[in-house]
Amino acid sequence: VIDDKKWISLSIKQVNKMIIIKVSNSMSQKPILLNGKYVTMKKDKRLHGYGMESIENIAEKYEGFFLCRYDQQSFTATLTLCV
Repeated sequence: VIDDKKWISLSIKQVNKMIIIKVSNSMSQKPILLNGKYVTMKKDKRLHGYGMESIENIAEKYEGFFLCRYDQQSFTATLTLCV
């Protein structure tokens, strides 16, 4: 993060018959990708790291899409579901 300020952004919108939920947050280091999945960087891995997998399961269950991307300053996860 350029100025070391942490932030998070959430947007939820409906476009035609789709609900799009987008969460972005600042990051200070590149995410870790292991076997095609992002893994938590938090110290206590027993209590963290379940959110992304849960969202992937929701996308699959409701025939939606889940996409993650990142750049030098932020990580964005987008869930798209048909309504």
